[in-house]
Amino acid sequence: MSDRFPFPPTSLNADGDLRAVGIEIECGGVDAGTIAPALGAAFGGTCRTQGAVWHVTGTSLGDIEVYLDTAYKETVSQSGLLQTLAEGVVPVEIVTSPIPLDKLHLLDELEQVLRGLGAQGSRAAPQFGFGVHLNVEVVDTALDGWWPTFRAYALIEPALRRQDMPNAARRLLPFITPYPESLLGALHAGSPADTAAATDLYLAHAPSRNHALDMLPLMAHLHKDKVQAAVGGKAAGGARPAFHYRLPETRLDEDTWSLAYEWQRWCAIERIADDAALMEQLTSIWVGSATAIARRTALAAAIAPFVPDPFS
Repeated sequence: MSDRFPFPPTSLNADGDLRAVGIEIECGGVDAGTIAPALGAAFGGTCRTQGAVWHVTGTSLGDIEVYLDTAYKETVSQSGLLQTLAEGVVPVEIVTSPIPLDKLHLLDELEQVLRGLGAQGSRAAPQFGFGVHLNVEVVDTALDGWWPTFRAYALIEPALRRQDMPNAARRLLPFITPYPESLLGALHAGSPADTAAATDLYLAHAPSRNHALDMLPLMAHLHKDKVQAAVGGKAAGGARPAFHYRLPETRLDEDTWSLAYEWQRWCAIERIADDAALMEQLTSIWVGSATAIARRTALAAAIAPFVPDPFS
């Protein structure tokens, strides 16, 4: 464990092994054919191409894929938002296999390699909406191994956005749509009896991959038929026992930003979930606030000691 990449409150999975985190980084300004060999040189891997995908295998970070993210362009086109601006603006995506918690410090080197290549982030141009996704292995696929973290995130999502506002393009594009108020209302009604009931609840209110904490990969891993019936087979793809956290932006070209900062924000979510008294306080704020603005302000103040300051 490093100070920059701390362990969350529960670092082991149900099998007693260190949890792992897969990383997806979208960026512009450099092509996949430049990135992949550079990662192979930095982390000791072997590069090969298969169609449009570069595979970097056997690295100290595990296996890595690098490719043009055509799904980004497809989603933009379907949404109609920023379609004209986004023509030709398709990020390269770097996708790692799950990295054990004790190797996350290597992300500092990954970040420096990409910076050295001139990789651009979401604020390099008005039309960019590039993101970083953290695929964080759950403690356990049983309900109590992930429900508290999901509920904590849902409560504090407005405060996280207020503290470090995503750029305009990222807010306009559909990728990190906030959870609907109806889902928050359902969460206050109490915990579901089991993972099947939790999946039904989520699908009733947020049946989309385009939320900042996308729970469908985990729920598809647990109850594939339910997810397929609600959102279709394609949206149910990528099933895995992990949180798919999509809120972070890519800001590789900004010296004050780091992957470590985004990881620390995730760990803060898990620490908040682990603090029963704080969760009770946050719930009271949510229920008792007169307006959405008052709620965001009060939530932000309550979680400030736990969440890293983006301006520090």
